[in-house]
Amino acid sequence: MRKKYIPLAVAALLVVLGVLVFVRQSVASSASGACAPPTTIRTSQAKHPAPGDYPGVPAIKPSMPGRVPAFTAADVCAYIHSHHFAGNLDDSKITSIQFIPSSQAVALMKGEPTGVADTEIVCYVEFANINVTLNDVSRPYGAQAPVIHTGQIVYNAATGNELVWGGL
Repeated sequence: MRKKYIPLAVAALLVVLGVLVFVRQSVASSASGACAPPTTIRTSQAKHPAPGDYPGVPAIKPSMPGRVPAFTAADVCAYIHSHHFAGNLDDSKITSIQFIPSSQAVALMKGEPTGVADTEIVCYVEFANINVTLNDVSRPYGAQAPVIHTGQIVYNAATGNELVWGGL
């Protein structure tokens, strides 16, 4: 009769360990201070594209190669902190870091395409309370340079490459 309870005990132990690992990762990411937005992370084994099939511009160096996502929210914060969105924005303005399907990122950006398949996982980063003047944007003669108040960057979750950025 005891043998029936052993598999249940093992299963319960595995569930408890899984919850503890998740809580530990959540606490570790929330202890990082200003750059600790809520995150959604779904990990899986990455498909390895052929050379030259990596869309985007190299950006975040993967800290977990071979997985999707291949980097963490902390890696995003570190990259933004050292590279600054639109030239002068620091990571303290990050309001959201999400690892989501490309189709959801497109919806959040009001239809702006990411350049990857709708089902591919991307890292969507959102900034708020910013006032960034885009002096390098083409505009009619005499028109004021646009100023954005919220910004977004989308990275390929498998490679860390920057796919698109913009703002409103």
